[in-house]
Amino acid sequence: MSSPSESIRRITIRDIAVQCGVHFTTVSRALGNHPSISEKTRRRVRDAAKKLGYVPDPMMGALMAYRSRLRPQSFQGTLAWLTNNEPPFNWKTYFMEYYEGAEACAKRYGFNIEVFDLQAPGMNARRLAGILRSRGITGILVVPRPRPNTELRFPWENFSAVTFGYSLAKPCLHTVVSTQFRGQGLAMRELKAAGFERIGFIFSPEHNERASHNYLAGYLVEEYLRAGEIPIPPLADMRQFRTWYDQYRPEVIIASNDAEENLRRIRAAGLRVPQDVGFVSPLSSSRDAVLSGVYENSIRIGEAAANLLVSMIRRGETGVPDTPQQILIPGIWKAGTTIQVRHRPRPQR
Repeated sequence: MSSPSESIRRITIRDIAVQCGVHFTTVSRALGNHPSISEKTRRRVRDAAKKLGYVPDPMMGALMAYRSRLRPQSFQGTLAWLTNNEPPFNWKTYFMEYYEGAEACAKRYGFNIEVFDLQAPGMNARRLAGILRSRGITGILVVPRPRPNTELRFPWENFSAVTFGYSLAKPCLHTVVSTQFRGQGLAMRELKAAGFERIGFIFSPEHNERASHNYLAGYLVEEYLRAGEIPIPPLADMRQFRTWYDQYRPEVIIASNDAEENLRRIRAAGLRVPQDVGFVSPLSSSRDAVLSGVYENSIRIGEAAANLLVSMIRRGETGVPDTPQQILIPGIWKAGTTIQVRHRPRPQR
């Protein structure tokens, strides 16, 4: 007499293949969302798998993943890098390392990445969606938008999509972003450890919205926890910079938006950096920047986004998610050249 465990046989991809009248390799590729399999066949295979109660074997999945890492990946398809270059905004200025990280990760899975710009002549969301469908491109990496709180109308139900940061307010997609709040806190703690007492903060209201207020919040929280008050109020209008500086005399300034432009304005006001005042950026997007501050680990952000997107494609996850997820990538402190370390006197015993 057989035991219950012996009488209940695991459904395999070969059972699904018999049900659908296709080869078992077609089933395997369809369940993995391989671009060589038509959407109609993929849907038929998924429906059959659900009806039969198919559950992937986790041990077999681990073995296949191990084997795939040992052999060169064959071409799997193309991922779309969706931009919206409204002048003067250019994604390459800020997000080139996102692209480099995503490209390197995608290649490991057998995908390449192609740039599509919604601002290209004659381009719009409807036409672009048709181009992607005709080419079998089902995955989209949505580059941060030129302005905060934007909406992008697109037939998302046909695609897997991941975005970066918080500028895309609608729809709410899975997103990968630096730990902005913690990055600001990291910068301030490093400055305090270096001997700085009076830390100023400048920002632009527009960028503050793009970052979901994380940098401003990080500054306010760190200062309040340290002093029980905000000794130097944040400055939101650089036209008032000299008056603000003369009144509060910060030893170092953290700028949460365009670092190069703010640094130019500070020098134009007659201040030497770092001799008169230190300067820090909490969101450097390039590992080669000479500014002191936090490098947001842009390469890793791009890698994480591509990794998530490929996983979604393989699982057949399309459309706007019911529960959008956020992957947070911690930044890295870089001493840079725009601060001079101050040493606190040792306490007397």
